[in-house]
Amino acid sequence: MVFLTPNLLPSASPWIVNFNVLLDGVTELAAARRIARAVSERGGGLPSVQAMALYHEKGVEIACNILDRQAAPPELVEERVRQLAAAEGGGVKSSYMIGRSPEDLLALLQPL
Repeated sequence: MVFLTPNLLPSASPWIVNFNVLLDGVTELAAARRIARAVSERGGGLPSVQAMALYHEKGVEIACNILDRQAAPPELVEERVRQLAAAEGGGVKSSYMIGRSPEDLLALLQPL
């Protein structure tokens, strides 16, 4: 039998939160791309956020990967998108998370 010491165990990758924000009044993809660029870290926006603009069946949305939820909680991301959308003459219609949060998964483990 082989025993591994803790420093030899594989490390887990951080949890990525998939968070989408559906825009209201912003219908041009070019405007949505400006918002996505400005909200993402690579565009000088929020730390640990990757974002892109996509057409959605209900309009245009900003699809975000939040790499560190403590650095950029979904509420902060939504508020920043709301500010940027306002500068483009629009707002936020709704937002939603894809999948479950780490807290949701841990709650499933709790005894009833």
